[in-house]
Amino acid sequence: MKSKISLIIPVYNVESYLTKALDSVIAQTFGFENIEVILIDDASTDGSADIIREYEDKYDNIIGFYLDECSGYPGRPRNIGLDNATSDYIMFLDSDDYLESTACEALYQTIISEDGDIVSGSYTTINRKGVRKLNEWAWTITLTSPDMDKKTRKKRTKEILSKPDFKYVVTDLDEKPTVLGNSNIWCKIFKRSVIEDMRFPEDIVAQDSVFLLESFYRAEKIVFIRDIIVHYNNKRVKNENRSVSYEKTNKNLCGRIKVYDMMNDISIRYDREELFDYYLLGTKLDYWYEKYLLKTEISADDLKALFNKYSHLFKASYRTGTGLSQNTKEVFRHIYENNIDNAVNLVLKPQNSESPKDSEKSSVFKKIMKKIRK
Repeated sequence: MKSKISLIIPVYNVESYLTKALDSVIAQTFGFENIEVILIDDASTDGSADIIREYEDKYDNIIGFYLDECSGYPGRPRNIGLDNATSDYIMFLDSDDYLESTACEALYQTIISEDGDIVSGSYTTINRKGVRKLNEWAWTITLTSPDMDKKTRKKRTKEILSKPDFKYVVTDLDEKPTVLGNSNIWCKIFKRSVIEDMRFPEDIVAQDSVFLLESFYRAEKIVFIRDIIVHYNNKRVKNENRSVSYEKTNKNLCGRIKVYDMMNDISIRYDREELFDYYLLGTKLDYWYEKYLLKTEISADDLKALFNKYSHLFKASYRTGTGLSQNTKEVFRHIYENNIDNAVNLVLKPQNSESPKDSEKSSVFKKIMKKIRK
């Protein structure tokens, strides 16, 4: 019997989390027999592959693929999953997260009853007090405009979500463009026919942002429901066993800005550049600036090269002004006015000389930039 949903799970060094993730799939009220689980081990160096084999031996609808060499990011494993999925509907799950027991049922019933192309739900995170709660900010960036102040956005979000019959249906992005701020693929179900010829960029961080944006541009109907779908392991982002996507490295610094450029190119191709610039680009670049640029060691020359290469993004973001903090906006203003040196000086502390260690880091950065240009 053909499965109703193909669930794709990339795996890398998650032996401490994988069993909980898989058991949450098996416990679905939707019926585990209706789910095809595709696990792709990205050459893990711990016991993750053994766990996959254990479940694969026990269940006919669990299929494992094992890469001989680590690809570094989830793009390639997810593409292998897409290449081998057989169901009409596709879901994704990160192997360190786990599903709410009603997740598949809620998503599948909605996408069938609404005849939708994509359905998206909620997720929980652990707050500073150690309590797992609904992540309301994810809804805030989905339902409200980045040109509003944060307090107003949060208030408006609570008002919308408080409606007992809440369901947010999007059939025209021009009418509800704020949904472009929705930024995860693992709270969703996709109609296979919409994404069948799409693939994730490989060997690069944040590739799911590219995939998700194009799927939104293609979809004729996107439905957002309040049901909790995923319990997100945000604590792993901060510990020593965190995902490589969150490491503050030159590779991730350059990779993320390249991804935003890919998203810009896709937006131009779908004639959505204005929507992208206003509702998403600033938010993405502000996050990049605060979370990566300010926390990654980089030389003045290398930062200047980066600002020059992607000046079109910084200028477009400054023109709209949405989603940017004051500090970020001030740096981008100098880029907009073609004063790249001033922008660099605002970011970096003055350095009298370059140490051998700095020179070595600069050499690594240049190799990364050369690879990105290809």
